[in-house]
Amino acid sequence: MTTRELESDTFLSSDALSDEFFIETIENKLKIARDKFKLRFAIISPAAGKNENFVCVVYRAKVKIILLETNENVSVDIIIKALLSTMKEMKEFGVFPRERFMYENILRSFEDIWCERTGSEIQFGPKSLNFATDPYEIIVMEDLKAMNYEMLDRKVGADLAQAKVLFSKLAKFHA
Repeated sequence: MTTRELESDTFLSSDALSDEFFIETIENKLKIARDKFKLRFAIISPAAGKNENFVCVVYRAKVKIILLETNENVSVDIIIKALLSTMKEMKEFGVFPRERFMYENILRSFEDIWCERTGSEIQFGPKSLNFATDPYEIIVMEDLKAMNYEMLDRKVGADLAQAKVLFSKLAKFHA
């Protein structure tokens, strides 16, 4: 087992992914108070292939809750990105604080400008749901795959139809 795999296992079994962590995330995602639901369980699996070269480890989590007022079972899909200790250089570069700033400020500003100018809503990326810095730097965001978005194969790139959609959005934003 590699050092990264050992650290990943340590992270997954750490208190960083406690019930409190998932409760805070659900509160932020569903905009409901913690006394309105009960956490049942969370299933966590890798979100990236074994040899993908990401700066961090990326997990997909399916969090199951029960809404207490209706007894309804609800599933919430999230992405958990964590910077492990072998990635000390990345911590020095401030990768996660910059990414957090991007999600909390830059993307929201772009969405606000879009709405102001076009009168329509747009989402430029996943919504950030939770952040942690100790003992691990963690960013939690919506799982766009669960919302029927697809990740393009970075080795293949976009086809013509996908590129046209992208450029039409960029052109509209630029205008």
